[in-house]
Amino acid sequence: MRIFVDTNIISELLEARSQVDYVDRIFAEAERNQWTRVLSVGSFYTLTFLIERFLRHKGIGQPQLVEQQRSILIPILENFEIKDLDRNKLLCGVSDPRFQDLEDSYQYQAAVNAQCSVLLTINKIDFKNVKGDEIVIVTPQEFIEKYLV
Repeated sequence: MRIFVDTNIISELLEARSQVDYVDRIFAEAERNQWTRVLSVGSFYTLTFLIERFLRHKGIGQPQLVEQQRSILIPILENFEIKDLDRNKLLCGVSDPRFQDLEDSYQYQAAVNAQCSVLLTINKIDFKNVKGDEIVIVTPQEFIEKYLV
């Protein structure tokens, strides 16, 4: 199985928010079953920014800041496939009338381009106009109910 992971899923982990237990379980199963986890390169850039902001908010400055960023980002790179979009796929994302949030459209394009069967997101409502396509869009709880129970 190839699982596209929306940026908000990693944020859920980093900030230990309400669905962190579901996400932890999914990632443990993905590792055990050798499922591929995919992030867009845009998500990786965004996560780098969010991690820096989070660490600065905790009062961490240089040189510890960059070392802690690396300690978080390197495992992500080691455990996720990172996908980029070319100009034509970005144009598809910009032009797709199903999306009101273009960032979500890019995420969707990246998931399709990476041939993922599942797009895992906290904000499923952002993908409400995508129906009957080749990718299943689920929240962490729905993923567990559909694939792990």
